[in-house]
Formats: sequence, C-alpha cells, structure tokens
Amino acid sequence: MTEGVSAVRAVFRARDEELERRLLLSERVHDVRLVPVLSLLWLVSAVTAVRDAGLLRALVVVLLVGLASGTLWGFVRSRKRAMPEPGRRGRGVGFTFGLAALVGLLGCGLGLGRTADPAWRHLWAAAGTRQAVTVIAEISGHPEPLMPATDHGGGPGPDEPTTSADSSPCGHGCHFTAQLHRIRRAGDWLSLDVPVDVQCQTVCAGVRYGQTVQVILRVRTRDGRPATLSGTAVSKPRLVEAPSVFENAVSHLRHEFLLRSRSIPGEPGALLDGMVLGDRSRRSPESTAVMTTTGLTHLTAVSGANCSVVFASVVLVLRSWRVSRPVVMVLSLISLGVFGALVGPDSSVLRAVVMSAASLTVMMGGHQSRGLPLLCVSASGLLLAAPWLAWDLGFALSVAATAGILLAAQGLAQWLGQRMPYVVALGLSIPLAANLACAPLLVLIQPQLTPYSLLANALTAPLVAPVTLLGTAALPLAVVPGPISGMLIGWAGMATWGIWSIAEGVSRLPGALLEWPPGVRGLATMAGFCCCQVGLLWLFAHPRAVAGFYRKVHARLRDGPSRPAPGVGGSGT
Repeated sequence: MTEGVSAVRAVFRARDEELERRLLLSERVHDVRLVPVLSLLWLVSAVTAVRDAGLLRALVVVLLVGLASGTLWGFVRSRKRAMPEPGRRGRGVGFTFGLAALVGLLGCGLGLGRTADPAWRHLWAAAGTRQAVTVIAEISGHPEPLMPATDHGGGPGPDEPTTSADSSPCGHGCHFTAQLHRIRRAGDWLSLDVPVDVQCQTVCAGVRYGQTVQVILRVRTRDGRPATLSGTAVSKPRLVEAPSVFENAVSHLRHEFLLRSRSIPGEPGALLDGMVLGDRSRRSPESTAVMTTTGLTHLTAVSGANCSVVFASVVLVLRSWRVSRPVVMVLSLISLGVFGALVGPDSSVLRAVVMSAASLTVMMGGHQSRGLPLLCVSASGLLLAAPWLAWDLGFALSVAATAGILLAAQGLAQWLGQRMPYVVALGLSIPLAANLACAPLLVLIQPQLTPYSLLANALTAPLVAPVTLLGTAALPLAVVPGPISGMLIGWAGMATWGIWSIAEGVSRLPGALLEWPPGVRGLATMAGFCCCQVGLLWLFAHPRAVAGFYRKVHARLRDGPSRPAPGVGGSGT
C-alpha cells in the first residue's frame, strides 16, 4: 500500500515538474543587462514629456562625459590586465552602461527635436492656456457613450433598443482617443503625432472609429498629469477621410459582439464587455467600487494578460497543426494586430503586443526567448516612439507587473510547490508577484490598502482565461447567423458571473479596504511594506537558514565571543 502511494506521488511530482518546464517561469538566471538601458531611457522620456529642453541638454552633457570617461577607463584597464577572464566581466559591464548611454543620447536627441518642433510647442502652449485649436485627427479609439449621471443600472438592459450597426454611440455625447496629425497655426498646417482623449456632446454625432476629422478642440492637461492631453470638442467634426475597409470590419465585429453580449444582464455582462473588448459603457459605479475594493480593477478592461492569452493560444494551435514557422509568425502577428484594433490603443495592450511580437520573432528564429530582456526592449522601443508613456501609470503598472512575474513568480511557485500541487502554487505565485510589484504604484492612483486582493486574484485566476478565449472566439462568429456565437458568449458569461460573485463576496469581508497615506509618502511606505512582505516570504521559504542563524546567535549570546585556546597563535617559548 505504501509503495502504491509513493508511486502515485512520484507520478504527480513528475507531472508537476513537466508542467513547470512547459508553462513558463523556466528561466533560472535572469539577464538584467538591459535594465539600466530601460531605466535611463525612462528618465529621458519623462523629461522629454514635460518639455524641459534645458534639462535634456544637461543630460546630454552628463551622458557624453560619462561615455568618454567609461571608454577611457576601459581602455586603460584593458592595457593593464593581461589575463582575458577577469577582463571579460569588466567589458560586459562596460558594454551595458555604454549601451545605456548611447540609447539615452538617442532619446535626448529625439526629445530635443520634439521640444523644438513648432507644432509641439504650439499645442502645449494652447494646453497651458486652455485655448481652442483647429486640428486634423484620426479616431484611434472606439467611441463610447457618456453615461448620464442618473444611470446606475449599468446601461440599457437586454430588451431595450440599441443603436443599429451603422449608427454611432455619440448621439448623446461620447469620449474617444484620437491621434492628432496636424494642427493649424496662423493659417498654416503643422504636422505632429500626439494622442489626446476627446470628450464631446451632441456635436460629435456620427463620429466612428477610423475616421479622420477636422475639429476644433479646447485642450488641457489630463488629471493634472504633465504629459497627457485631453480635449473638448467645441465644433462639429468635419469628415476628412472615411474609415478603411479593415476599420469598418473591426467596428462591425465589435458592435455585433456588444449586441449579442446584451443577453448577459447586469454586472456580469458589463464585466464580459470589459474583459473581452475593454468596453466600459455598461459599467456602473457600484461595480467599480467592488472591483477596486478587491484589487480586481485590471479585469474590468483589456490588459496585457489578455493579449498574452490570445497570442499563446494562436501559436499553440498553429504549432499543434504542424504549421511552418514563417506561417505561424505571420498569422500570429496578424492576430495580434486585429486584437489590438478591436480593443483600442491602451498602453498595457501596446506593451503586450510589442513584447509578444518580439518574443515571436526570437522564437521563430530558433532561439530561446528571455522574458526580462524582451520586456526591456519592448518598453524601450515604446518610450522612444511615445515618450509621454513615461508618465502613464497604466504603462508603468503593466511593466512592473510583468517584471514582478518574471523575477519572483518562479521562486514563489517552487517554494509553494513543495507544500501543494504545482498548478495551485503557480496560480498563487503569479498574482502575488504582480501585487508586490504594483502595490507602490497603485497607491498613487488609489491611496488605499486592499488586504484581500491576493485572495480575490487567486480565486478568479482560473476563470479569466476561459472568458478571454471564449469571448475572443465569439468575436468573429458574432456576424455569422446561428447559435454558436451566442453559446460561446453564454459560457463566457457564466465565467464572468463567477468572477463577479467572488468579487462581491470578498468585498463584503471585514477590513476589505483600509486607508493609506497618499502621494509620495504613500508610495515610499508601501514600498517598505512590500519589502517586509518579501522578507517574511524569504524567512518562510528558508527555515533551515533561519534556524541555523538563530542557533549561532543564541550560542554567541550564551557563551560570549569565542577566544583562542592558550598557546594557539602565540609566539611559543
């Protein structure tokens, strides 16, 4: 009997180890050489976004002096050392900081070019005085209606009339993301490329995703942040260019899915729209409060995790069908592009799309992808292209959560896997690592502590992937007559009902939401609190080391400092 139980345990342990190798978290040593590059570029992008040309020039001088000093030091050190092995490590460190300096200089050059651009300067001058400007913009985000203040029901019910497939949600006011392409100054059109969040009332009736319009906007900085813009339309948009065939198809798919998802009433239906398409039109203030209390706000919109699930599913399905690598690469990139167009230009989605594309390129080239370098490369590329992302907390949270999972989830899963099945350990370690990495930044958005966020994330984790996969599979079938799309949406709705039930139950627990100091003080104290949590986890994970250290300290306190025996170490007689 004992041998049979041992054999069963051995089989399950082997399956757990195989699962550990296959799932993720397979890196034993993390390559951190690109972390200084990303850190320096983030600083340069933040300075660029606030348009401080003097500080950018000072950074250029500091980087040039540092690069010249490092080059001279490396040359002198290489001439003095004859052995190749000790010099190899020094050259690696020198190359890392040299690359960081070069990338920082590139960012400073691009930043100085942006700050000297007359279109850039005119736009931000208008934002400072809240002046109305005439712009030509492409609607890059899907318009969503402005819900009236008296509406607490989460939008229209399943039996209420909705707009047709060819209508616009902006009949009674809406908001959307637009990409400014040109701005008018003294009769001249100047080119630029800046995103802005647009809010409008009935003047924007007929606005649709993919249109290029000319409109007068009253621009201002959004929510007091120095690098993000919002605007209010004060004139009726004039159509400059109609949406393309692809953009019309994307809008039609999205609209048909939202129509069919009305069959899921209440908060589960609103959660389904948010998790699959990032749509917030049916979300109520009550649901926002519940998800905030339980630390599940990332589930109310499309995040990088959704892109990762879609990307991994497409790659696994195609590779299981033994499709060639070039075809897998092309089809996976197309699926990422279509999914990104369906959900809109969110910063976390952009990070996930770029990182997935970079990972796919590396894997299709026959090399093993490494998570942390891919994260640094993708984030650095986005910061070079869009420096205002340095002030975007959504982008920072996405990078922090991914880095936390890559760095800490493996060790946590291995430690927890000694006490429970590996699948359960993995489900606990991923949200724990992400929460520890994101908690200091979340305090800046919400100065509160959510003690049950780990519990809520661990309980809802098995239901997130089914919602994403079933909802995404129902998207292309939403325009096909028949019950298949409705059936998939119904199954996904069952999963969102489970998520909502868990969130609602956890939010009612005592002490579910505690006040925390706001601002920089809250960030610093939360960072210290997370460090204490990491220290406690390390103590629990290494009981033998803790016990040995305790015995040594106890022996030293009991016996005093050890002294050499008489005659030992003396000069002798």
